[in-house]
Amino acid sequence: MPSAFKHIVLALISWSAMHAQNDLPSRIRRVETGLFGGVPVRGDTGWTIQERMSHYRIPGVSIAVINNFSVEWTRSYGGPNSEPITEGTLFQAGSISKPLTAVAALIEAEKGKLSIDTSINRYLKTWKLDQRGFRHQPTIGRILSHTAGISVHGFPGYPAGFPLPSIIQTLDGIAPANNDPIKIIIEPGSEFRYSGGGFTILQLALTDILGKSFPDFMRETVLGPAGMSSSTYEQPPGEQFRSRTASGHDLNGGIVEGRYNTYPEMAAAGLWTTPGDLARFLIEIQRAYTGRTNSLLTQESARRMLTPQPGAPTGLGFFLEQRGKDLYFSHNGSNDGYVADMIAHAEKGYGAVVMVNSDNWHLNEEIIASIAREYKWESYLPPEYTIKADSVTEDKKGYAGRFAVSADRIVITHGEGKNLFLQIPPLPGVQLYPIGRDLFVRRDQDVRYEFMRGAGGPVESLKTYSFGGRGRVFRRAADSAFVPSELLAAGKFDDAVAAYKKLLQADTNSGLVSRERFIGMGYNLIAEGKFAEAVDVFRADAELHPALWNVFDDLGEAYRLAGNRPKSLEAYEKSLRLNPRNTRALIMLRTLR
Repeated sequence: MPSAFKHIVLALISWSAMHAQNDLPSRIRRVETGLFGGVPVRGDTGWTIQERMSHYRIPGVSIAVINNFSVEWTRSYGGPNSEPITEGTLFQAGSISKPLTAVAALIEAEKGKLSIDTSINRYLKTWKLDQRGFRHQPTIGRILSHTAGISVHGFPGYPAGFPLPSIIQTLDGIAPANNDPIKIIIEPGSEFRYSGGGFTILQLALTDILGKSFPDFMRETVLGPAGMSSSTYEQPPGEQFRSRTASGHDLNGGIVEGRYNTYPEMAAAGLWTTPGDLARFLIEIQRAYTGRTNSLLTQESARRMLTPQPGAPTGLGFFLEQRGKDLYFSHNGSNDGYVADMIAHAEKGYGAVVMVNSDNWHLNEEIIASIAREYKWESYLPPEYTIKADSVTEDKKGYAGRFAVSADRIVITHGEGKNLFLQIPPLPGVQLYPIGRDLFVRRDQDVRYEFMRGAGGPVESLKTYSFGGRGRVFRRAADSAFVPSELLAAGKFDDAVAAYKKLLQADTNSGLVSRERFIGMGYNLIAEGKFAEAVDVFRADAELHPALWNVFDDLGEAYRLAGNRPKSLEAYEKSLRLNPRNTRALIMLRTLR
């Protein structure tokens, strides 16, 4: 074979192999079959989407993948016994409603209708936010970055058949609204505090300014210009979209009463949409940010939107994460029966959207990680590790111990057979895998653990690294220095509550005894199927916060999942006594009785 011809043939073979590797059906197949936990390990074969749907009891999944500033592909997946899910099926987007509202506010600012740096009160005509006693202004920018100090984290929605409140009733927290009053509770600008309540105030301000319904305003301002033809802020959805909606499901796979709740807090939680439409929205932000187009936002507005705000992990409407030189912007959402995630690179034209009609959020993370690995997202995934099976048994006893994180967080390491485990009570333990001398990784999260030795050789501290982080060092704790969460996990409930009350007395604003802390612990246990342990967490929460109705809502749910119907009824009844407008308690009591 002549040399020149031989080189052409080899080039064609190489091109064909590369093309086969990167042709779209092959890429989609690798995403669908390459799901893994939080850490990629060499040799892992991965799970399929259908396997993980079955594992998590998720009836429907829909995906959109962004590449080169365009929607490269969309796919949908339904379980064998579930309703059909297609790429045109609409899901509730939950809090993903917020960044679209933020874009609408920025567009009106570009038109001169409002100023991002001005108090929201300037634009409110039919209601006012009481800001007496506070030195700083609750500006629109602070509302968009969750630094305005405003109350009400989120909204439970209204089951079918329940009366819907007006927006003024929602803001004042009066019947038939099922939320607490929305007000300033901490100094505006002082700290990040997530607030769906703030976006509900913004919803009223925008409609007061423009004299339009919020769904019409959003369709004209954002949905239409972004090409989101399968999206609406109508609550409940209008006839055009109703037949295309997915039914929401709980963690056990049961259908939400009436198929879905209604959310009149539209700016915060009211969007019905598809992954394809959300992908088109993200692309508009990417194109504006990079100066490719200004069809939705100007580059100046997009740059401001994706600039970190003081003391917050957000820009204006989006969560931001700087990974090395790479900036990612994202948001997630969860309404009753639905979870959604969207993420995109600010400059490089790739991203993804995943939506499920389930309360389980784990599958979304696994699918996005699979997409990131296939499309080689820069600085996104942790490195692929090689497990060194022979390096754990040499000094396992030296690794075992207790390492103090805070007054209520302890890291416990212990050996079982040839394996090393780590536990952060009250959550269950996870296995650690050796990747080097004194260096371990867990498989469910991108966290590394390094055992630090003193001059004489024994382990004195534990250093943890999150991917891209600088690392934190935790010293050994005395074997007798039990923290409250550890007592709770050990079944010493009364001792745990007494310890928590001491923390609360020392600092009533401590995050260690906050509602958010107990919600995180309890629902993480529920996601792991540890229902009895979740009951104890919410029992402790009720001891510390006995006047809060939503504490007993969570306790009732934990008892229900644990199979304790009488205690579940008792908790929901207490929740309803504290808040007669609690529609979820009414629904659950009707179901349980």
